[in-house]
Parts: sequence; structure tokens; C-alpha cells
Amino acid sequence: WYQRRVRGVQKYMYLNKLHINMSKCCYIHFKPKHTNIQQNDHDDSSHQLLLDDFPIKKVCHTKFLGVIIDDQLSWEPHITALRRKLNYASATLYRIRDSLPTCP
Repeated sequence: WYQRRVRGVQKYMYLNKLHINMSKCCYIHFKPKHTNIQQNDHDDSSHQLLLDDFPIKKVCHTKFLGVIIDDQLSWEPHITALRRKLNYASATLYRIRDSLPTCP
């Protein structure tokens, strides 16, 4: 079932003369946070998706259009990355504060 979907994407890309960068290509299996249902039938850990005989890497989180999304659709990885960037920027401004011109 999964591989049939990948072939459909591959056909679409070919017909529209588009190219997939396999070094950036990955997929996420979204799953609910809490579930009481047995997922033995839907366990995708044994599946390997191939595109032109190249395996597509499965990831838990990735950056898409500047937003980090994860398999739980939570904001935690994105907020963590933003916090790290803001801490770095504020520390840099703090270090150079004496070198900045002041307003009269």
C-alpha cells in the first residue's frame, strides 16, 4: 500500500518534469499521542519505502518551510530550536552592548 503511493508520487513528479532531491527526502509516520488501540497490524517499522530503488529515510522530526514538525505534531522541537536561537542572539547582543551606538 505504501509503495503504491510512492509510485504515484514518482509518476506525478515524472509527468510534471520535477525532481526529488533524495538527500533531503524523508518521511514521517504521524501517530497519536495516546492510544488504547493495538497497532500490530499498522506497525510500519518493517516497511521500507523506495523511490527509484533508493530508500526514503524515516525521521521523527524535520524542518518544513521553517517549522519543525514531529511525529506527534507537537510544538516542542520547534520551541526548543527557537529558544536556542533566541538565547544565542540575546547573549551576542549582551556581549556587544558597549560597542553599539546610543541614541542622543
